[in-house]
Amino acid sequence: MEKACLDTLKANELQDARVRLTVTNGDGAALPWVEAGGAPNIVVTAVPYTPFTAQKYDEGFKVGIASVRRSRQSVVSSMKSINYLLNVMARMETAGRGLDEALLLNDDGFIAEGGGSNIFFVKDSKLVTPGLNSGIIPGVTREVVIELADSLGIIVSEGTVGIGVIRKCDEAFMTNALIEIMPVTAFSDESGQVVTIGGGKPGAVTRKLMEAYREKVESETAK
Repeated sequence: MEKACLDTLKANELQDARVRLTVTNGDGAALPWVEAGGAPNIVVTAVPYTPFTAQKYDEGFKVGIASVRRSRQSVVSSMKSINYLLNVMARMETAGRGLDEALLLNDDGFIAEGGGSNIFFVKDSKLVTPGLNSGIIPGVTREVVIELADSLGIIVSEGTVGIGVIRKCDEAFMTNALIEIMPVTAFSDESGQVVTIGGGKPGAVTRKLMEAYREKVESETAK
């Protein structure tokens, strides 16, 4: 896998890139591929990637609550697949409102995740994030942030997160491998009503985790 990624970067003459691995269950004669098996098919794609600027991290994301919802009971909701229809619909909706990212609720009306990210809230210097049974994809960056928080003595609570946390939290941020840890400084509901978080600036806990995550990335990529 690692060699395939490096070969793809070299072939495309890329330094800063977004690399994606797609692994299938192998060749199958017909739907629904129940007879597929054996050697998997692996596709590596790489495209140029320009990170967000330091100014954007200082400003933070403006996030909108999307009208489409994730199904908490669907096994697909917890799988990272190539089925991005729901995410695309959510992001198109909020982008049309001039926002940076979408926030999806699940079919029970509780907070699930972002259009392509996981979500964390900070209250009284503690982290709160939707649990795995909320209809979320358990992102790798999410897991790393939880580990970093533990190492820094920051308490993390995973579970059912109601929408009321948006008005009660001190800070908020989203995570994925590309944005890493992106502060969220405002939420907008479907009516356009905006709730500002932390006075519109990233908070101390968010910044502490951002620094720890960056140090971890630099340390591991240096190897």
